[in-house]
Amino acid sequence: MKRIGKPFPMLGSKQTIGSISADIAPKVPKGDLGLAPTKSKRARLEAAAGTVPTGTLPERIVANWLTGRAIPHQSQSPILGGALHIGGSIVDFVLPTIGLPPGMALRVQGAYWHSIFSRQGKDAMQRDRLIAQGYQTVDAWEDEIYEAVLGGYLDDYMIGLVYG
Repeated sequence: MKRIGKPFPMLGSKQTIGSISADIAPKVPKGDLGLAPTKSKRARLEAAAGTVPTGTLPERIVANWLTGRAIPHQSQSPILGGALHIGGSIVDFVLPTIGLPPGMALRVQGAYWHSIFSRQGKDAMQRDRLIAQGYQTVDAWEDEIYEAVLGGYLDDYMIGLVYG
């Protein structure tokens, strides 16, 4: 039996169509951080946190993302005297160059701790104080951060929070 036309190209080869060369190798998504998938979810989350030494895992992921995008930020910033003063608090991240001065307060909220009823009231008071001082206040939830990392869309999620 005689073949008509050219044989199928091998994977990884390039095929020229006119003056355009097209790569026909299958594309393997690597996620937002350019990491190849690893064995466990925990290992993928730890990889997204990079080498950030302190904080909870979701805070380390956010800090690594901010640092990787060269967005100036201060972590664990005391506001109105910090936690030791009445009405003061500690904010996970302050982004002084985002929005109008004094900037953006980015709070990373843990799924368990910040779902407790008494904690929700304190969070609401902190949010009101930050807004009264002129901060644009945004909350990043632990489960949403993990889902974005594991789903490969951390960049889109964080850009939506910070610039959205």
